[in-house]
Amino acid sequence: MKSKWIVALLLMVALLGGCGGGSAKGEPGAVIIVLIDMTTSARADANRYMQNFTTVLNAARAGDRIFVVPVTASFVPQIAASATLPAASANPVSDAKKLKEARTKLQTDVAKLLQGERANVPGTAILAGLQKAGAIYKAEGEGPRTLVILSDMIEQGQLDFTTAALSPAGPVLDSLEKEGYLPRLDADVFVAGITAGEAQAFQVPQERFQAITQFWVAYFERAGARLGPYDRDLLNFKVAR
Repeated sequence: MKSKWIVALLLMVALLGGCGGGSAKGEPGAVIIVLIDMTTSARADANRYMQNFTTVLNAARAGDRIFVVPVTASFVPQIAASATLPAASANPVSDAKKLKEARTKLQTDVAKLLQGERANVPGTAILAGLQKAGAIYKAEGEGPRTLVILSDMIEQGQLDFTTAALSPAGPVLDSLEKEGYLPRLDADVFVAGITAGEAQAFQVPQERFQAITQFWVAYFERAGARLGPYDRDLLNFKVAR
């Protein structure tokens, strides 16, 4: 009888690990930051953003730290929701319950955020959101970094991407770095925004959309980050380990 309990316990530990168990003993969990476009123009994308956030949450493990930062026209964005997923202990049953509760609370908080009121603001200050992300990473210290941006990536805060000269990117990046808007991120970056076809529907010419995309590639390279697939939804998403 005792051996059966031991087998059952080992099986439960294995299942917990396969469903998002913590990182190796002694290693810090990942630091995951999700920037969410909360401008009025992005209201129609709320359900899609929620689906993409759920993708991120499902990929997180015990011990990971998750921060959600709304991006509006504000140059001083704040953390709207955060959680450290409970680390594994000697009680796998309790671990599974606590992990589920933490995921559910964070998912509920983000759902409320996306369904809430939005200020009627002229544009999105994405660069300010990235500045905030850099500050969070610095404060959190060690741990693999993943940055997710749910936005059309059309900056209209520090710069206006609908009119600004973005090429060559070097001088623009130099200026942003001097002003503190190009932090060292050292993160894997995933963007769920809009496609070129959708950009045209929003009256963003294809040439301008390509210039914006190329600018962000150069920006994240300068920030020491690795930009993954840039599409309407998160593709091949995984948390850095």
